Parts: sequence; C-alpha cells; structure tokens
Amino acid sequence: MTDVGAGTARPRRRSPIATLALAQDLEMIGVMRINPWKFTTIALLLGLAASQLTHTAEAERQPHMRVALATLKKAKNQLQAATPDKGGHRVKAIELVTSAIAEVEAGIKFDNQH
Repeated sequence: MTDVGAGTARPRRRSPIATLALAQDLEMIGVMRINPWKFTTIALLLGLAASQLTHTAEAERQPHMRVALATLKKAKNQLQAATPDKGGHRVKAIELVTSAIAEVEAGIKFDNQH
C-alpha cells in the first residue's frame, strides 16, 4: 500500500481505528502479540538453564579435590624433608599420605569418566 507521487513511493499510514481493527482481527484468528513479561520470563528461564549447563561443566574441574591433592603432595614433601628419627611414625605418615594421594587421584579420574 503505497502512494505514488512525484516519482517516489512512501508507505501509507494507517489510521488508529484501522490499526485497532487489525489488532482485533489478528487476535480473533489466534495471532496474538507476545506479552513482554512472558517473553522476558522465557528468556530468563533459558538463561538459567544455560548457566546450569555451564555450572555442570565447571563442577567437573573438581576444585576441592585438586586443592586436597596439592595439599597432600606438599605434606608428603614436608614429611620427606623432616628428620628421620621419629620412631617409624614419619615413615608410616609418608605411606598414609601416599595412599591418600592415590585415592584422591582415583576419585578425580572416576568422576571425570562418569
């Protein structure tokens, strides 16, 4: 719907009554305008779902297990650097820490595979 005049075409404006009638006709045939609050709510829910997927990916990095592993390795180094005259307790502690390191590594590996 354009008026042609002086070699240029420009769109014809609808009257407010015609616009209202068109909106009512569209509503009657099932074409409705999207409520901005509904649109915002849907967008927010999709964003939250995407953040949960991202959060799940971050959880696989296992920050607490990695910190525990690093701390155990530091403890083992400190035990190995200590003087050996501890009545066998230092040696037993080194064995236990070495076992704990192996368990934490196995836990990280298991979680990464599942």
